Amino acid sequence: VACEGKDWRLETTSGSTGKPFAILKSRSEKMLEAKRLMRCRKKLNNELAWENGFSLLEPTDPVILQSYEKMMYADELKKIVVHLSEGDYRWMLCSAMHLRKIYKCAIENHLEEKISKIPIQIIETTSQALAQEEKEDMSVCFPNAQFISQYGCREVWNLAYECTCGGLHINDDYLIIDVVDKNGKIIKDGQIGEVIVTSTVHKSMPFFKYYLGDRARIHYEKCECGSEIPRIELMIGREKQRIVGTDLFGNEIFRKVMRYIYFHNTDIKVDKIKIIQTKETEFEVYPVVKESEREKFEQYFRESCKYQLKNYEKYTIKFIY
Repeated sequence: VACEGKDWRLETTSGSTGKPFAILKSRSEKMLEAKRLMRCRKKLNNELAWENGFSLLEPTDPVILQSYEKMMYADELKKIVVHLSEGDYRWMLCSAMHLRKIYKCAIENHLEEKISKIPIQIIETTSQALAQEEKEDMSVCFPNAQFISQYGCREVWNLAYECTCGGLHINDDYLIIDVVDKNGKIIKDGQIGEVIVTSTVHKSMPFFKYYLGDRARIHYEKCECGSEIPRIELMIGREKQRIVGTDLFGNEIFRKVMRYIYFHNTDIKVDKIKIIQTKETEFEVYPVVKESEREKFEQYFRESCKYQLKNYEKYTIKFIY
């Protein structure tokens, strides 16, 4: 959007903090965000550059752009995976969900050997952390890659970046990140609180003590990697994701359930799914699955829940199509 001689960018949040809303940024603010992330990557491997990256977030590659919005369709996803297999990339940026889809598509289309020859050194994921077993499974496609997590949000982009020792070091280039208690008081003693963010550079749409909805604790001691920049340790789940009557979080439990289905039963295709706790002992599951696969899906879903959901036998699970 061009206005008053400036180049503006309009983005939309995911809505995880409440409802989705628009974010206004200037071109210079966007460039600052992007340059910060590239500096983090270069600390891990100085060979990484804009030109040798495969990005599914803010993509500029014409092949990816053409298929990105339709990645839920197998044919479009395959185009992206084939394009990846034919490249000479050094690093990759995507959400954890996108990476899971790419890995599964590669296996189904027997492209894992071809992809494994690409010199990818760093795979940077955001929005969710990959489980260790997922990283081990994906090493078939990416044998030489180091999996790095970055904690971010659409509002201010990168909040923290993982070091080689596994610590999520806070972005202190242009952000002030704290955790606060229920009264809004900043916590400095390592206790768990809610994450708040203040940006010192986003002037187009300022963020001052902005609540993200995440729970975390901050470590201030020197990291094993040698950095003295504080590290943030994220807690599993948000309060609204807690399973009523338990200390469990639905997003974590059912992510494991679905991962079991995705990785061990590749014949089942789940396009979308929504899970709602309607009563303390009742869940409603809304999956988008082919009619011919529904019975098998329900069997695998219940089977996995037995291992992931504490006191599984007391719950009723209803499937609604």
